Amino acid sequence: MRVPRINAAVSKVHTLFNCCILECYLRDLELVDLFDNSVIEQV
Repeated sequence: MRVPRINAAVSKVHTLFNCCILECYLRDLELVDLFDNSVIEQV
C-alpha cells in the first residue's frame, strides 16, 4: 500500500520539477526575444 503513495509523491515532485524547467526555459526564450528585438532596433 505504501508504494503507490511514494510513486504519487515522486510523480508530483517530478511534475513540479518539469514545470520549473519549463518556466525557466520560457523565461530564457522571452529574454532572447527581447534581446533580438533590441538588436534589430539598433540596426
